[in-house]
Amino acid sequence: MKKYLGYLIVLALGLAIGAIIWSGDSDQATLDLHDHEEGTIWTCSMHPQIRQNEPGKCPLCGMDLTPAAAEGASGGDPYAFEMTSNAIRLAGIQTVEVKRIGNDDSRFISLNGRLSINKEKEFAQVAHIPGRIEQLFVAYEGQILPAGAPVAEIYSPALIKAQEELRLARTMDKATALAAEAKLSQWKLSSEQIASIRSSEEPIRTFKIFADKGGTVSAKMANPGDYVNRGQELYSAVNLQILWLEAEAYEQDLSAFSMGQILEFTLAGFPGQSFTGTIDYIDPFVDPIKRTAIVRATINNAGGKFKPDMLATVKVQVRKNTEVESLSIPVEAVLWTGERSLVYVQDPAEASGLRFGLREVLLGERINNSYEVLEGLEAGEKVVSKGTFSVDAAAQLAGKASMMNSARELMIKEPIVAVPEWKDVKEKSSLGLKKEVFSLVEAYLLLKDALVEARPAEAARLANQMETKRSSIDVNNEHDEVVENWKKLNVVLAPLTQAIAEETNLDKQRQHFITLSDSMIALISSIGFEGATLYLQNCPMANNDQGADWLSRDKNIRNPYYGSLMMTCGTVEGIFQN
Repeated sequence: MKKYLGYLIVLALGLAIGAIIWSGDSDQATLDLHDHEEGTIWTCSMHPQIRQNEPGKCPLCGMDLTPAAAEGASGGDPYAFEMTSNAIRLAGIQTVEVKRIGNDDSRFISLNGRLSINKEKEFAQVAHIPGRIEQLFVAYEGQILPAGAPVAEIYSPALIKAQEELRLARTMDKATALAAEAKLSQWKLSSEQIASIRSSEEPIRTFKIFADKGGTVSAKMANPGDYVNRGQELYSAVNLQILWLEAEAYEQDLSAFSMGQILEFTLAGFPGQSFTGTIDYIDPFVDPIKRTAIVRATINNAGGKFKPDMLATVKVQVRKNTEVESLSIPVEAVLWTGERSLVYVQDPAEASGLRFGLREVLLGERINNSYEVLEGLEAGEKVVSKGTFSVDAAAQLAGKASMMNSARELMIKEPIVAVPEWKDVKEKSSLGLKKEVFSLVEAYLLLKDALVEARPAEAARLANQMETKRSSIDVNNEHDEVVENWKKLNVVLAPLTQAIAEETNLDKQRQHFITLSDSMIALISSIGFEGATLYLQNCPMANNDQGADWLSRDKNIRNPYYGSLMMTCGTVEGIFQN
């Protein structure tokens, strides 16, 4: 197992990030590991929580420890650090200006929707007379039948018998005759049909059934020659002159919608045109898998130009319900640690944009792909919006505060106790903790399968499930070394599972999954697990041809980064066995 600890999450990624950060300075790329004055703190480039007084190997990944960044770097500010321009370019780092949202500013939530049949306008035409269908005037689905149109002609022995009863009743008193006619009207015979019966000397053998309502035939359930009972369905139909526009709203956006709001929508079949509707229904239930609820408007389709199942892009105008101005930043700019929301802010004094600082922010509601910022930023400041995780990795390598370690931890003078190697931990850690770790692994494996099958909504749900399992793991373990190790790795997992759970874009979910997989591999390497054999697999083309790992219960390759595009791209790099 020690063989694999040298490259789990860290070897390729660590060397790549290190190359990016120091690519602009060849003198810093080569370090003499023995020519340092006393008092130097040695740390791991990928696990900055490891801090020792002397050189050696990282107990988590086996990499050589390197001297930590000098305490006075970046002006002694533990929250600030610098990157070379070449590093910024290679990492694809981009910044965006913090925008101001005023009370009078309008915002829009974009939703995906479709036109659907108005279920209140659906109906089924039934046979009012029992018998055999002699003729059926409903020829095909999609046929338009107005109200009162003939739909079938039926031969009915029961109706022939009723006519005989009427003739007999007419030879008796008037009350008996009226009762016999009333029986005929219960079969929904028209007054004209009843008049024909009165005037006919012979029983009428077939009778027509007329459409109770007008509509478009959606399903045909009978054919000529069929015997039908009274009340049996002949066809179903729907009135398409009034349709529903149904849009899926994510649960975090539901509070922004209310009855009577105006929505605007466009359809691919009508390019350049937009249409409006009014919200008249908000689903009281949230889909447990998609985490969405239906927001609906009733659409007039008197001209018949709209068709059910047309896809729509919907925009709903939302106005702030507060008198306080707030700010807005992209969702991608935020790093989550479970308890804190963090962003990297560009130093305005650095025109080249080489200096960044970590800052905690208080967030409000999410609108589309942006968060409302209540505290922590000012309008006009610039935050990292692309390459955020690369910046955070650079901060870790520089020994600065990051999402994995707070500034307070960096100020600790005594080195953190080194975590024992995997072999020792496996012997010392309790069976209970290892089982809990593997329950987290099982949740991870389900998430991996959802990404393989390209199901972003399911991946978001499973990531949320994984986060629930992570937060429920009990660390009341008698072995302090194991508990401390879990706490360090636990801080890393929380923002990654949350990032996937809150993301709807499959490509972005897969990008987050790269770092999550690295962290899970480090977790089972350092803590151990109680469960089935796991295979460490790698796709060399993922992560922009830098390669990416993942864990699998199956030896056969099922690539979570490309799915069906390159399902078998990858190799087995190692095996984890308890």
